[in-house]
Amino acid sequence: MASGASGKYTPLFANSAHGIQTVVDISETPGNVWFVSSTATGGSDASGYGRRPDKPFATLAYAYSSDVLAANDVVYVMPAHVETIGSAGAVTADIAGVTVIGLGAGAARPTFNFTTTDGTMLITAASNKWVNLLTVANTAIDVVDGIVVTGADCTLVDIHGREDGTTKQFVLWVRLHTGAARARLIRPRFIGAAGDAGVAAIKISGVIDGVHIEDAWCVGIHSSGTIFSDASATDTMIVRAFCRQGHATKDSGIALAAGNTAVLIDCMIQSATNDADGFNLAIVAAAAAVYNPLIVNLAGEKGGATWGTASAAA
Repeated sequence: MASGASGKYTPLFANSAHGIQTVVDISETPGNVWFVSSTATGGSDASGYGRRPDKPFATLAYAYSSDVLAANDVVYVMPAHVETIGSAGAVTADIAGVTVIGLGAGAARPTFNFTTTDGTMLITAASNKWVNLLTVANTAIDVVDGIVVTGADCTLVDIHGREDGTTKQFVLWVRLHTGAARARLIRPRFIGAAGDAGVAAIKISGVIDGVHIEDAWCVGIHSSGTIFSDASATDTMIVRAFCRQGHATKDSGIALAAGNTAVLIDCMIQSATNDADGFNLAIVAAAAAVYNPLIVNLAGEKGGATWGTASAAA
Protein backbone atom coordinates (compact mmCIF):
# COMPACT_ATOMS: atom_id res chain seq x y z
CA MET A 1 0.00 0.00 0.00
CA ALA A 2 1.14 3.56 -0.61
CA SER A 3 3.06 5.25 2.21
CA GLY A 4 1.44 8.61 1.59
CA ALA A 5 3.58 11.74 1.58
CA SER A 6 6.81 9.96 0.82
CA GLY A 7 5.39 8.59 -2.41
CA LYS A 8 7.06 5.24 -1.73
CA TYR A 9 5.36 1.84 -1.71
CA THR A 10 5.71 -1.37 0.24
CA PRO A 11 5.38 -4.74 -1.53
CA LEU A 12 1.77 -4.88 -0.28
CA PHE A 13 -0.72 -3.51 -2.77
CA ALA A 14 -4.43 -2.90 -2.38
CA ASN A 15 -6.66 -4.16 -5.15
CA SER A 16 -10.43 -3.87 -5.52
CA ALA A 17 -12.55 -6.28 -7.56
CA HIS A 18 -16.33 -6.53 -7.58
CA GLY A 19 -16.60 -4.55 -4.36
CA ILE A 20 -14.09 -6.73 -2.47
CA GLN A 21 -10.82 -5.11 -1.49
CA THR A 22 -7.81 -7.34 -1.01
CA VAL A 23 -4.20 -6.70 -0.09
CA VAL A 24 -1.64 -8.81 -1.89
CA ASP A 25 2.14 -9.11 -1.91
CA ILE A 26 3.01 -7.84 -5.37
CA SER A 27 6.26 -9.83 -5.34
CA GLU A 28 4.16 -13.02 -5.22
CA THR A 29 1.06 -11.93 -7.15
CA PRO A 30 2.03 -9.25 -9.68
CA GLY A 31 -1.06 -9.92 -11.82
CA ASN A 32 -4.68 -10.72 -11.07
CA VAL A 33 -5.74 -13.23 -8.42
CA TRP A 34 -8.29 -15.95 -9.22
CA PHE A 35 -9.98 -18.68 -7.22
CA VAL A 36 -11.14 -22.22 -8.05
CA SER A 37 -13.28 -24.43 -5.81
CA SER A 38 -15.61 -27.33 -6.48
CA THR A 39 -17.12 -27.08 -3.00
CA ALA A 40 -18.14 -23.41 -2.85
CA THR A 41 -21.92 -23.07 -3.15
CA GLY A 42 -21.49 -19.78 -4.99
CA GLY A 43 -19.04 -21.13 -7.58
CA SER A 44 -19.62 -21.54 -11.31
CA ASP A 45 -17.76 -22.05 -14.56
CA ALA A 46 -19.16 -18.87 -16.06
CA SER A 47 -18.24 -15.31 -16.91
CA GLY A 48 -18.13 -13.05 -13.88
CA TYR A 49 -16.87 -15.75 -11.52
CA GLY A 50 -13.39 -16.58 -10.27
CA ARG A 51 -12.51 -13.22 -8.70
CA ARG A 52 -13.63 -14.07 -5.17
CA PRO A 53 -13.26 -17.14 -2.97
CA ASP A 54 -17.03 -17.15 -2.38
CA LYS A 55 -17.73 -16.91 -6.14
CA PRO A 56 -14.93 -18.99 -7.64
CA PHE A 57 -14.61 -20.91 -10.84
CA ALA A 58 -15.71 -24.51 -10.32
CA THR A 59 -12.79 -26.06 -12.24
CA LEU A 60 -9.19 -25.29 -13.09
CA ALA A 61 -10.02 -26.48 -16.62
CA TYR A 62 -12.44 -23.60 -17.06
CA ALA A 63 -10.06 -21.07 -15.53
CA TYR A 64 -7.60 -21.76 -18.35
CA SER A 65 -10.17 -22.24 -21.13
CA SER A 66 -12.02 -19.01 -20.24
CA ASP A 67 -9.00 -17.02 -21.50
CA VAL A 68 -9.40 -14.48 -18.71
CA LEU A 69 -6.07 -15.57 -17.25
CA ALA A 70 -2.95 -13.70 -18.29
CA ALA A 71 0.77 -13.80 -17.63
CA ASN A 72 1.69 -13.16 -13.98
CA ASP A 73 -1.78 -14.12 -12.72
CA VAL A 74 -2.10 -16.44 -9.73
CA VAL A 75 -4.86 -19.03 -9.39
CA TYR A 76 -5.59 -20.32 -5.89
CA VAL A 77 -7.23 -23.75 -5.89
CA MET A 78 -9.10 -23.99 -2.61
CA PRO A 79 -8.82 -26.81 -0.03
CA ALA A 80 -10.95 -29.92 -0.69
CA HIS A 81 -11.33 -29.06 -4.38
CA VAL A 82 -11.92 -32.18 -6.50
CA GLU A 83 -11.77 -32.24 -10.29
CA THR A 84 -12.19 -35.09 -12.76
CA ILE A 85 -9.65 -35.68 -15.52
CA GLY A 86 -11.80 -37.66 -17.91
CA SER A 87 -10.45 -36.76 -21.34
CA ALA A 88 -7.29 -35.82 -23.18
CA GLY A 89 -6.32 -32.30 -22.23
CA ALA A 90 -9.06 -32.10 -19.60
CA VAL A 91 -6.94 -29.34 -18.08
CA THR A 92 -4.82 -27.55 -20.67
CA ALA A 93 -2.50 -24.85 -19.39
CA ASP A 94 -2.20 -22.90 -22.65
CA ILE A 95 -1.63 -19.42 -21.17
CA ALA A 96 1.98 -18.52 -20.44
CA GLY A 97 3.22 -17.29 -17.10
CA VAL A 98 0.36 -18.47 -14.87
CA THR A 99 0.95 -19.77 -11.34
CA VAL A 100 -1.48 -22.29 -9.85
CA ILE A 101 -1.27 -22.79 -6.08
CA GLY A 102 -3.17 -25.52 -4.32
CA LEU A 103 -4.23 -24.67 -0.77
CA GLY A 104 -4.61 -27.25 1.98
CA ALA A 105 -2.55 -30.15 3.28
CA GLY A 106 -2.92 -33.92 3.29
CA ALA A 107 -6.38 -35.06 2.22
CA ALA A 108 -7.48 -31.43 1.92
CA ARG A 109 -5.14 -30.76 -0.98
CA PRO A 110 -6.81 -30.07 -4.33
CA THR A 111 -7.26 -33.48 -5.95
CA PHE A 112 -7.42 -34.35 -9.65
CA ASN A 113 -8.89 -37.80 -10.27
CA PHE A 114 -8.00 -39.54 -13.53
CA THR A 115 -10.95 -41.62 -14.72
CA THR A 116 -10.11 -42.56 -18.32
CA THR A 117 -7.15 -44.14 -20.06
CA ASP A 118 -6.53 -41.04 -22.20
CA GLY A 119 -7.12 -38.48 -19.43
CA THR A 120 -4.34 -35.91 -19.33
CA MET A 121 -3.36 -32.61 -17.76
CA LEU A 122 -1.34 -30.66 -20.33
CA ILE A 123 1.04 -27.76 -19.76
CA THR A 124 1.60 -26.43 -23.25
CA ALA A 125 2.46 -22.77 -22.57
CA ALA A 126 5.76 -21.52 -21.20
CA SER A 127 6.57 -20.48 -17.65
CA ASN A 128 3.62 -22.08 -15.89
CA LYS A 129 4.13 -23.01 -12.25
CA TRP A 130 1.94 -25.54 -10.40
CA VAL A 131 2.23 -25.99 -6.63
CA ASN A 132 0.73 -28.48 -4.14
CA LEU A 133 -1.67 -30.55 -6.24
CA LEU A 134 -2.57 -34.23 -5.79
CA THR A 135 -3.18 -36.43 -8.84
CA VAL A 136 -4.80 -39.86 -8.42
CA ALA A 137 -5.46 -42.84 -10.69
CA ASN A 138 -8.59 -43.98 -8.88
CA THR A 139 -10.68 -45.77 -11.53
CA ALA A 140 -10.09 -49.29 -12.84
CA ILE A 141 -8.04 -48.17 -15.83
CA ASP A 142 -4.39 -47.56 -16.67
CA VAL A 143 -3.72 -43.89 -17.45
CA VAL A 144 -1.35 -43.62 -20.41
CA ASP A 145 -0.11 -40.12 -19.52
CA GLY A 146 -0.87 -38.14 -16.40
CA ILE A 147 0.76 -34.71 -16.60
CA VAL A 148 2.45 -33.85 -19.91
CA VAL A 149 4.68 -30.78 -20.10
CA THR A 150 5.62 -29.31 -23.49
CA GLY A 151 5.97 -25.64 -22.50
CA ALA A 152 9.43 -24.27 -21.76
CA ASP A 153 10.57 -23.07 -18.33
CA CYS A 154 7.72 -24.70 -16.41
CA THR A 155 7.95 -25.65 -12.73
CA LEU A 156 6.10 -28.28 -10.70
CA VAL A 157 6.49 -27.98 -6.92
CA ASP A 158 5.10 -30.49 -4.42
CA ILE A 159 3.00 -32.26 -7.04
CA HIS A 160 2.04 -35.70 -5.75
CA GLY A 161 0.85 -38.78 -7.64
CA ARG A 162 -0.91 -41.84 -6.27
CA GLU A 163 -2.18 -45.12 -7.65
CA ASP A 164 -5.19 -46.56 -5.85
CA GLY A 165 -4.90 -50.22 -6.88
CA THR A 166 -3.40 -52.87 -9.15
CA THR A 167 -5.66 -51.83 -12.03
CA LYS A 168 -5.63 -48.13 -11.16
CA GLN A 169 -2.23 -47.06 -12.38
CA PHE A 170 -0.31 -44.44 -14.33
CA VAL A 171 1.65 -45.86 -17.24
CA LEU A 172 3.51 -42.54 -17.10
CA TRP A 173 2.77 -40.08 -14.31
CA VAL A 174 4.77 -37.01 -15.42
CA ARG A 175 6.15 -36.79 -18.95
CA LEU A 176 8.52 -34.01 -19.98
CA HIS A 177 8.09 -33.96 -23.74
CA THR A 178 9.67 -32.06 -26.63
CA GLY A 179 9.57 -28.33 -25.89
CA ALA A 180 9.86 -28.64 -22.10
CA ALA A 181 13.32 -27.07 -21.93
CA ARG A 182 14.51 -26.15 -18.44
CA ALA A 183 11.58 -27.89 -16.75
CA ARG A 184 11.92 -28.05 -12.96
CA LEU A 185 10.35 -30.72 -10.74
CA ILE A 186 10.82 -29.88 -7.08
CA ARG A 187 9.83 -32.44 -4.44
CA PRO A 188 7.68 -34.63 -6.70
CA ARG A 189 6.17 -37.54 -4.77
CA PHE A 190 4.81 -40.69 -6.38
CA ILE A 191 3.35 -43.72 -4.60
CA GLY A 192 2.58 -46.59 -6.93
CA ALA A 193 0.52 -49.73 -6.43
CA ALA A 194 1.30 -53.34 -7.23
CA GLY A 195 0.59 -54.06 -10.89
CA ASP A 196 2.31 -54.35 -14.24
CA ALA A 197 1.14 -51.21 -16.07
CA GLY A 198 3.78 -48.72 -14.93
CA VAL A 199 6.57 -47.70 -17.30
CA ALA A 200 7.99 -44.75 -15.33
CA ALA A 201 6.97 -42.25 -12.72
CA ILE A 202 8.87 -39.44 -14.47
CA LYS A 203 9.93 -39.67 -18.10
CA ILE A 204 12.05 -37.33 -20.23
CA SER A 205 10.81 -38.19 -23.71
CA GLY A 206 12.42 -35.54 -25.86
CA VAL A 207 15.79 -33.96 -26.63
CA ILE A 208 15.28 -31.38 -23.90
CA ASP A 209 17.91 -29.11 -22.38
CA GLY A 210 18.28 -28.30 -18.72
CA VAL A 211 15.73 -30.51 -16.94
CA HIS A 212 16.14 -30.20 -13.16
CA ILE A 213 14.64 -32.80 -10.79
CA GLU A 214 15.23 -32.20 -7.09
CA ASP A 215 14.23 -34.14 -3.96
CA ALA A 216 12.11 -36.66 -5.86
CA TRP A 217 10.57 -39.52 -3.86
CA CYS A 218 9.15 -42.18 -6.14
CA VAL A 219 8.02 -45.69 -5.24
CA GLY A 220 6.55 -48.06 -7.79
CA ILE A 221 6.87 -50.93 -10.24
CA HIS A 222 8.26 -49.48 -13.46
CA SER A 223 9.32 -51.49 -16.49
CA SER A 224 11.69 -48.83 -17.85
CA GLY A 225 12.92 -47.17 -14.66
CA THR A 226 11.31 -44.98 -12.04
CA ILE A 227 12.98 -41.89 -13.53
CA PHE A 228 13.56 -42.66 -17.21
CA SER A 229 14.67 -41.00 -20.43
CA ASP A 230 14.68 -42.42 -23.94
CA ALA A 231 16.29 -39.46 -25.72
CA SER A 232 19.64 -37.67 -25.74
CA ALA A 233 18.53 -34.83 -23.50
CA THR A 234 21.26 -32.40 -22.47
CA ASP A 235 22.38 -31.05 -19.11
CA THR A 236 19.86 -32.94 -17.03
CA MET A 237 20.33 -32.51 -13.27
CA ILE A 238 18.88 -34.95 -10.74
CA VAL A 239 19.59 -34.11 -7.11
CA ARG A 240 18.70 -36.19 -4.02
CA ALA A 241 16.32 -38.53 -5.77
CA PHE A 242 15.06 -41.57 -3.89
CA CYS A 243 13.61 -44.30 -6.10
CA ARG A 244 12.33 -47.66 -4.89
CA GLN A 245 12.02 -49.88 -7.92
CA GLY A 246 9.75 -52.83 -7.25
CA HIS A 247 9.95 -54.52 -10.66
CA ALA A 248 10.99 -58.17 -10.45
CA THR A 249 13.33 -58.04 -13.44
CA LYS A 250 14.02 -54.32 -14.04
CA ASP A 251 16.59 -52.98 -11.60
CA SER A 252 16.90 -49.35 -12.64
CA GLY A 253 15.61 -46.64 -10.38
CA ILE A 254 17.18 -44.06 -12.69
CA ALA A 255 17.64 -45.11 -16.33
CA LEU A 256 18.86 -42.43 -18.74
CA ALA A 257 19.40 -42.81 -22.47
CA ALA A 258 23.00 -43.43 -23.47
CA GLY A 259 23.30 -39.93 -24.95
CA ASN A 260 21.54 -38.13 -22.08
CA THR A 261 24.21 -35.88 -20.58
CA ALA A 262 23.45 -35.42 -16.90
CA VAL A 263 24.66 -34.79 -13.39
CA LEU A 264 23.30 -37.05 -10.63
CA ILE A 265 24.01 -35.93 -7.05
CA ASP A 266 23.25 -37.87 -3.85
CA CYS A 267 20.77 -40.24 -5.49
CA MET A 268 19.54 -43.29 -3.58
CA ILE A 269 18.07 -46.36 -5.27
CA GLN A 270 16.45 -49.48 -3.86
CA SER A 271 16.10 -52.23 -6.46
CA ALA A 272 14.11 -55.44 -6.16
CA THR A 273 16.68 -58.09 -7.15
CA ASN A 274 19.31 -59.24 -4.67
CA ASP A 275 22.09 -59.88 -7.16
CA ALA A 276 24.83 -58.08 -9.05
CA ASP A 277 22.40 -56.52 -11.52
CA GLY A 278 20.29 -55.26 -8.65
CA PHE A 279 23.34 -53.27 -7.60
CA ASN A 280 25.17 -52.42 -10.82
CA LEU A 281 22.09 -51.58 -12.89
CA ALA A 282 20.27 -49.58 -10.25
CA ILE A 283 21.50 -46.48 -12.08
CA VAL A 284 21.99 -46.54 -15.85
CA ALA A 285 23.51 -43.28 -17.03
CA ALA A 286 26.38 -43.71 -19.48
CA ALA A 287 26.72 -40.00 -20.27
CA ALA A 288 26.29 -38.76 -16.71
CA ALA A 289 28.59 -37.68 -13.92
CA VAL A 290 27.32 -39.54 -10.83
CA TYR A 291 28.21 -38.21 -7.38
CA ASN A 292 27.68 -40.08 -4.10
CA PRO A 293 25.22 -42.78 -5.20
CA LEU A 294 23.82 -45.18 -2.62
CA ILE A 295 22.36 -48.49 -3.75
CA VAL A 296 20.35 -51.07 -1.77
CA ASN A 297 19.30 -54.33 -3.45
CA LEU A 298 17.81 -56.07 -0.42
CA ALA A 299 15.63 -54.62 2.33
CA GLY A 300 17.41 -54.52 5.68
CA GLU A 301 20.77 -53.59 4.20
CA LYS A 302 22.57 -50.25 4.22
CA GLY A 303 23.33 -48.42 1.01
CA GLY A 304 26.42 -49.43 -0.93
CA ALA A 305 28.56 -46.60 -2.24
CA THR A 306 30.85 -48.45 -4.62
CA TRP A 307 28.49 -48.43 -7.57
CA GLY A 308 29.94 -47.65 -10.98
CA THR A 309 33.43 -46.98 -12.28
CA ALA A 310 35.49 -44.62 -10.15
CA SER A 311 37.29 -41.76 -11.84
CA ALA A 312 41.09 -41.91 -11.67
CA ALA A 313 44.00 -39.61 -12.37
CA ALA A 314 45.43 -39.99 -15.86
